[in-house]
Amino acid sequence: MKLQGIIPAMVTLFKDDQEIDETAIRKHIDFLINNGVHGIFILGSTGEFAYLSETEKKQVIKIATDQVKGKIPLIVGISSTSTKLAVELGKYAEKLGASVAMAVLPSYFPLENKNIQMYYEKIASSIEIPLYAYNFPLTTRIDLSPKLIAKLAQKNIIAGIKETIMDINHIQQMIELTPDDFCVLCGPEILLKKSLEAGVDGAILGMGNCFPKLLVQIWDAFQNQQADRFEILWAEFSKIIPIFSQPMDYLPSLTKEILIVRGRTIDPQVRSPLRLITERIRKKLQNLKTIEI
Repeated sequence: MKLQGIIPAMVTLFKDDQEIDETAIRKHIDFLINNGVHGIFILGSTGEFAYLSETEKKQVIKIATDQVKGKIPLIVGISSTSTKLAVELGKYAEKLGASVAMAVLPSYFPLENKNIQMYYEKIASSIEIPLYAYNFPLTTRIDLSPKLIAKLAQKNIIAGIKETIMDINHIQQMIELTPDDFCVLCGPEILLKKSLEAGVDGAILGMGNCFPKLLVQIWDAFQNQQADRFEILWAEFSKIIPIFSQPMDYLPSLTKEILIVRGRTIDPQVRSPLRLITERIRKKLQNLKTIEI
C-alpha cells in the first residue's frame, strides 16, 4: 500500500490519572475522519509510544482499529526496545486490521547498517502488511541514509518511510533513489511546502491533530494545481508553525493544549516524565482559536 495525503500523527489521550482514555481516543479518531484526513498514524512520537507499556500499546491498537473500521488507512507504530517486541506488535496490529506497520529504530546502542537491515528484514518477514521505516535521527542518533533505504526498498523489505528530518536535500534524495512505488512521507511541518514541491507522497504531521481541515485543504490545493489558493492557505498555516518551535518534550502536551483551545474536550495529561507546557506558552495559544474556519 502506497499512502498519500495528510495523515495526523495522533496523540494518545489519557485520563487525569494518566491511564488511557478509550472514549476520548474514539471521539478524536471520529473528529479526524470527519475532517477528511487521508489516514491516521498511531503510536508515534506525538502518540508518546516510548512511554507506554507493550500492553498499553496493544490497547491503543485495539481501540483504533475498531474505531477506524477500515474507513481510511491506519498506520500503526510498532516501535519498541527490541526486534522481538516490534515483531510481536506488528503481528498484533496486522491481526486486528492495521493497514501499515511503521517502525523507528530502537534507541540506546548505535547500530550499523547490517543491524538496521536485519531489524527491518526480521519485522517484514513476520507480517504480511507493508512495513514503513521511520527516520528520526534526533531521537535515534542514527540517520537512515537514502542509499540504505533504497537498498531496503529494492529488496522489498520496506515499502515506505516517514522522514522526520530538517533537511530537504535528504528528502529529495530519498525520492530520487527509491523506486516509483516507494512511499516517502514528510514529517516536519516547516518543510511541508518544500516537500510537496519535491514530490513527497504525503505527510505525517502532529499538527494534523489540531488543524486537519486546513491541512487537507492545503493538500487538495496543491494536488489540483490551485497555486493562488495554495499560497493563501499556506500563509495561514505559516502563522501556526512558530508556536511549535518548543523543546521536543513539550510536543505531546502542546498538541493536546491546542486541541483544547480549538474546542476539543480532552484531558491535557501526558505520560511522565514528559512535561506539561508552561502558562506562558499556554497564553500564546489563544491566538489559534480563529485559525481554519
